[in-house]
Amino acid sequence: REFVALGFQDPIDECITWYELPNVAGVGEFYVEPDAVRDTLMIAQAEVDPSCMRLIWHSHYVALHPSDPDFALMRSNDWLDYGMVYHAPTNQTVVYDSAEIIRITTNENSVRDTEVEVAHG
Repeated sequence: REFVALGFQDPIDECITWYELPNVAGVGEFYVEPDAVRDTLMIAQAEVDPSCMRLIWHSHYVALHPSDPDFALMRSNDWLDYGMVYHAPTNQTVVYDSAEIIRITTNENSVRDTEVEVAHG
């Protein structure tokens, strides 16, 4: 099962506060109920700087690149700035926006990309 989190990156120190979202889909995909996203956004509104960049992070086991639904999620939610897909088999993270892949990195000893630190959940 894929793990999913909503992150808020502070514009000054670039620290990201992560909120795990419950994945209600089956193996190899994710779906988060709209109420869970709304509740997380309400909690974050009280806890993080409103100028934070918003990221959706999820683990990926099949393909390294974001899927068409990943890009569609970015296009249909203007409150999301970036997506991050962590591909577990290769230990790589892909950063993308609604139009393209921005960066692919190998995560050597990267706690941020291999463990989601959860503020609530």
